[in-house]
Amino acid sequence: MISKDEIDRLCREHDQWIERAKDEAERLNAQRSCLKGELVFKDNEDALVSRTAPATYDADNDYVPTHFTEQQADAIGYALHLMRAEAREEREQAIAPLEREIAFLRGQLDAVLKMGGISPAKPRERKSSADVIDLPNWRRRNVA
Repeated sequence: MISKDEIDRLCREHDQWIERAKDEAERLNAQRSCLKGELVFKDNEDALVSRTAPATYDADNDYVPTHFTEQQADAIGYALHLMRAEAREEREQAIAPLEREIAFLRGQLDAVLKMGGISPAKPRERKSSADVIDLPNWRRRNVA
């Protein structure tokens, strides 16, 4: 069992170790901020950056940009329009081969359905999940 004196000694050693670690951290920080052996003193009184004004909205609840002129806003809007049109065109070019393949496969499926006597134009009747289907009784009666 550890005595009270032993616990006190361990606590003092821990406190001394923490102090040495703090001193070492301060020394390393001072070395990092040195320029050719000299300390660099920094004044951080004006460190707060002023924030921009919050967004404003007009009577129709439309956003009114406060940081751009009308010509700049029009140019940004036009650039976004061109980027979206380019992305839309790329997407359509990527999808076009898939749409052709789907049309081809639908044609083949229609041909197979016609060969099976099913008209592809007329949808099949589906039974709803509420319909009750009678199954044949496959169990033997009078099993003895």
